[in-house]
Amino acid sequence: MKALTALLAGLIILIFAVPFSGCTGFQKNLTEPSQMQMADNNAQPSQTNETILPGWMYTPMTDCVTGNDISTSSLISADKPLIIHTFAVWCPACTKQLQETTKLLKEEPGTYQFLAIDIDSRENRDRIISHIQKNKFTEGYYVSAPEEVLTGLIDTFGQRILFTMPQTVVICNKTVYLFRSGVAPSSLLKQNLERICS
Repeated sequence: MKALTALLAGLIILIFAVPFSGCTGFQKNLTEPSQMQMADNNAQPSQTNETILPGWMYTPMTDCVTGNDISTSSLISADKPLIIHTFAVWCPACTKQLQETTKLLKEEPGTYQFLAIDIDSRENRDRIISHIQKNKFTEGYYVSAPEEVLTGLIDTFGQRILFTMPQTVVICNKTVYLFRSGVAPSSLLKQNLERICS
């Protein structure tokens, strides 16, 4: 029990210690899934004609609110930037990020698609729905990640995608961007989305 408490304390320190300041890590062209490029704050998306998505993006996931099956790929096809956040119910920084993104989605209705992926396998649909209701999250899709999605996230983004939360991924112009870890205020999130998705 002490070891688990220490691990959780360490994770929380990591969550708050790493500031969010925009797009970083890598920018990955979806037509070339094996190629990764380092992206700085001036990175621009690459233009391509065909899209080949990593396999995990086709994995069906159940939206906790509606009970309908969705996939990352089905949200990408809507021709709007897709914002993805990893989260867990117990993570206060994740809740803050979901609040900030909900604010952005309400300010810019119909502009973005949004997917929140709960990566804690111990959290079931009822717990996620309770979290959604408690925090009045009315926008986007909330899913519990199947094992194939968790494995795919690690394959695509590395271990940090699961061990530091929240993580923000944006897919636009057939390119996937991994942002810096931590909470992005709605204004900063909007600024970065406009920069890389215009």
